[in-house]
Amino acid sequence: MMGKAGFTAEEFDFIHRQREAVKQGKLLGIKCKDCGHVHTIPVVYCNKCQSPNLEEVELPTTGKIYTYTVLPMVVPERFAEDAPYAWAVIELDDGTKVSGWIPYVRTGEDLKVGQRVQMVRAGFKPGIVFKKINE
Repeated sequence: MMGKAGFTAEEFDFIHRQREAVKQGKLLGIKCKDCGHVHTIPVVYCNKCQSPNLEEVELPTTGKIYTYTVLPMVVPERFAEDAPYAWAVIELDDGTKVSGWIPYVRTGEDLKVGQRVQMVRAGFKPGIVFKKINE
């Protein structure tokens, strides 16, 4: 049965748990028990093998930049104090890819593909926030 925004109740519950986990500095995913594929979006069947045999798992909070784009100073109001910023796809340490943003990035030269990043605890802002780390 479909609920809010076209999600099933199970999918909507995962979205809520995922948001709460991010506020606590954690990332959640859904792993297929049959093929091992990890999803970072709510699913009731595996996108890779169509199995309904899924489990919720905690994901690493560190990884490397897979790709990114720097957004200009004209951004939505709630992001204005963090602009400019980069929207990035992060390959987590377990290989799972997740998108998020990295504040205070002025130009494309401030980041590089392969650079290490870590999720930071998010509060009132939407999405997953990462920061550059030096290892």
